[in-house]
Amino acid sequence: MFAAQSSSATEEKYSKDYQATKRPADYSIGMGVSMMSIPDYIGSDQSQFYIVPTPYVFYESDTVVIDRSVFEGNLFNQKNWHLTLDASGSIPVDSDDNEARKGMDDLNWVGELGPSLEYYFVGDNRSQNRTYLDFSIRKAINTDFRKISDTGWTGQFSLNNKYQFRSGVARGETIVDSSIALLFHSDKYAQYFYAIPTDKATITREAYNAQGGYAGARLSLGATWKREHIWIGLFSRYTYLGNASFENSPLVRSNNNLLVGISIAYIFLNSDY
Repeated sequence: MFAAQSSSATEEKYSKDYQATKRPADYSIGMGVSMMSIPDYIGSDQSQFYIVPTPYVFYESDTVVIDRSVFEGNLFNQKNWHLTLDASGSIPVDSDDNEARKGMDDLNWVGELGPSLEYYFVGDNRSQNRTYLDFSIRKAINTDFRKISDTGWTGQFSLNNKYQFRSGVARGETIVDSSIALLFHSDKYAQYFYAIPTDKATITREAYNAQGGYAGARLSLGATWKREHIWIGLFSRYTYLGNASFENSPLVRSNNNLLVGISIAYIFLNSDY
């Protein structure tokens, strides 16, 4: 009986300690506009320019982070190790508007979700300044909103850095992000984007059976500035496909791909005011 009482007291103390250390969620909600130039797909020599209204959503609790286009769900923390849930994706492509893919099936919306294992050299997953290695693997699906199809797997191994400081420029808070990554695709993922079926082959576009494996290298650079209700973000992503397993696909028209953009938002709801 004494053991049961002791156990109960320990559990109660742990619960109170946990509640004491558990911090309230931070959140911001706003609305803005984004302007960006995006390749039709990685390997395409054609890009599209978009101007789109963009919601600004930021939410951070002890278990979940939603930061504009990034979703992160904490699964495990142990010293320098952090296991999280990672999401990504790509936008659809009308093949009739792309010279390399003309006459082929359109590319649908692609969604990706899976675990990401991070090892921190500096800081942790909540630190303002952090440097860490990240290995992620994500299951991919594609959809035209009438049906959902399997698209295989994709993964990456990356070195990331995030640095935050108070800028003397207009007294705003500035965050600089950088990342360099090695990319990998499964056979099915590579086939979805780069394979050419025999019935879609032409004189200038031979049939091609894409294989998975190494899928190129990526350098990402971004910066954000925030002061009170105004937020501005700059972002860029360069992907190099040299020596990728599908580099010889006729659909790969360029080994060099660049995505650039800028977003501006007005924050009308914030947990701090």
